[in-house]
Amino acid sequence: MAKINKFKRYLISLFLIIISLTSLHSNENYLKNVQITKGELKFTFFNDIKKSDINTFTLDNPYRRVFDFKNVKLFNKNLLKDISAKNISFRIAQYQSNIIRLVIESSSPFKCSYYSPILSNNIYNIVLPYDIKYKKHSNSKYKPPKDTDNKKPIKDVSELSWYKKLLEGNVDNKIDYRLKKRYRVVVDAGHGGHDGGATAGGYREKDIVLQIAKRVKKMLLREGYRVSMTRDSDNFVKLSNRTKFSNKRKADIFVSIHANAVGKKSRASIVNGVETYFLSKARTARAKRVAAKENRAVLNSKDYHTRNVILNDVLNGPKIVLSNKLAIDVQKSILGYTRSLYKDVRDSGVKSAPFWVLVGAQTPSILVEVGYITHPKERSRLLQSSYQTMIAKGIVKGIGKYLRNREKELN
Repeated sequence: MAKINKFKRYLISLFLIIISLTSLHSNENYLKNVQITKGELKFTFFNDIKKSDINTFTLDNPYRRVFDFKNVKLFNKNLLKDISAKNISFRIAQYQSNIIRLVIESSSPFKCSYYSPILSNNIYNIVLPYDIKYKKHSNSKYKPPKDTDNKKPIKDVSELSWYKKLLEGNVDNKIDYRLKKRYRVVVDAGHGGHDGGATAGGYREKDIVLQIAKRVKKMLLREGYRVSMTRDSDNFVKLSNRTKFSNKRKADIFVSIHANAVGKKSRASIVNGVETYFLSKARTARAKRVAAKENRAVLNSKDYHTRNVILNDVLNGPKIVLSNKLAIDVQKSILGYTRSLYKDVRDSGVKSAPFWVLVGAQTPSILVEVGYITHPKERSRLLQSSYQTMIAKGIVKGIGKYLRNREKELN
């Protein structure tokens, strides 16, 4: 009996170890960016980092301040190459498989402070008593990762003059028809908080779409729109409350931004593309699957009959045709801009589906699936600031085209 109990304890211990290792693997964290903010080194991670996972110490001859970040991997080996300071140097490397080591070397000993900002658990700041700045050279901005296909990777667009002008709003901004009023647009970043959305390669849908949504907001404001966001941080908003938020602010346009995914690993490297949806009954099996994925947050709270009653009540509303037109203009515009970087961006089309986030909207509303997070090549593009900018630019220009056409129709 004693031997049996001992064997049981052994099996339980082994099981707990396996579960622990699996959990660690599924929650991989990455250091995605290092930048200078008010004289501080600001480290940004994809996931939260615990204080207990950060260890710092000093070494002599020469003097070095060392920071070890546990359970983290490098997203890019060149994160520090554009940061310099007088009489000080920086090195960062994957010290161990799960530890990043930062070494700050100085000609003389120095004191520094370090902290995580309140409510920003994925950020870590190191304050140094030196004048730290970016090097002044043409390659001072982040280069996107190389494509996974055999094609020659594009140049870093941040170096190109046309891209800089585009960010400043001086390209493709010639308007032959000025809008009659300041329209209000509500931008909805999908998921958030405990609802991470689709995940793949260590990245979460909620993070990527929030970055794109913020770019959309910035560009809309620049063009004179009034803009509201359903969420501008990592918090959860119920699907039903998102359109309520939009209606309360008497929005003219509602745009929800998401990233797509496929469940079968065998199809992850096959299925990709940009697609835009408007609220209606799904006409294809694929549209049904996409809607089911995005509706998971409410499917368990309403029975089948209740869902159909609500949907049938809104699917024949007057805004459906307008939403279809808006979706067409936005889809076409996104493709135009993203293909300026990658000619092989796939057009997955404009489709109808019963998305709960669009139910109840009293204004033309669409849901944009900016790409597949499960597709390796498309995921790498979605992480690039230049590609996110092109998506955002496409959404903004598509909205503008729709509103101009709508005003002409009314006249």
